[in-house]
Amino acid sequence: MNRFGLRLATTAVSALLLLASAAESHAQPGSVPSQAQDDRQLGWGFGVRGGVAHQFEANLDEGGSYDATRATLDASVRYAFSKGTFVGLSAGYGYDDYGFSGDARIGGLSPWSQVHNLRVAVPLFWEPAPDWQILAIPRLRMTAEEPGDWSDGLTGGALVGFSYRFSDRLRIGPGFGVTTELEESLNFFPILIVDWKVTDRLRIETGRNVGSTRGPGLLASYEISPHWTASIGFRRERLRFRLTDGGVGEDSSFPVVAGITWGPPYAELSLFAGVEVGGELRLEDAGGNTLAESDYDPAALLGLSFRVRF
Repeated sequence: MNRFGLRLATTAVSALLLLASAAESHAQPGSVPSQAQDDRQLGWGFGVRGGVAHQFEANLDEGGSYDATRATLDASVRYAFSKGTFVGLSAGYGYDDYGFSGDARIGGLSPWSQVHNLRVAVPLFWEPAPDWQILAIPRLRMTAEEPGDWSDGLTGGALVGFSYRFSDRLRIGPGFGVTTELEESLNFFPILIVDWKVTDRLRIETGRNVGSTRGPGLLASYEISPHWTASIGFRRERLRFRLTDGGVGEDSSFPVVAGITWGPPYAELSLFAGVEVGGELRLEDAGGNTLAESDYDPAALLGLSFRVRF
């Protein structure tokens, strides 16, 4: 894939993490699905989502610049026993192509290039009583630079929590997550599940998101018409991956993304644009010790995403 192409992205993550953490998203397996279950059909259901996007060139403090192409595609299957109780299985593939130019080096060291990841999760939702819902989402992920050994980039974790539906407009509840990280200690963090229909058209949630990110965040969406929705959201994104020499690479930032979505029932197509701020690239050795790091300037991003349910 050409690094000047667009990058695939998933509309993902529905947990607002109150503390910055190493959790992924990309609406990704392991993230908390939207709590709006009113349109969920009983029995079997299937879904596919993905997208294309590009992060434009950003200057590095250490000199030079870089841009990035990312690609993800996810498929899922679930069985709903009721509107609030279901079990699912989701799997996805991701691709990140970094293009460094000029004198782009981090602490005098050469940066990485192509990064691949595989992920799988098993979301479990249970409604033990009216208005109450319990969730548990175990997951596994393998992330490594090409042509490294993907198994060396294996991490795992789970999200656990519960929520209460106070009205037809508000569901909220606490929880926690735990993840393993490459060459880091076990990571525990709190989460907050929110689905708030402020008005008939305005919604704030830690659910469906438009954008090319993999991290905790919050989305506000406004229904312009029955088939058109505008949205704006922000999130924390952190990608860690195993390098071919056994070290660890990291790319972290805070993307702010606005989008427009066209969506008849069970299908969505979104165009989004935004900016990544607070970005940092880091290189670590095989023991997790920092070798070098470099901040990068705010970077524009543009992309397209889709979602289909049936």
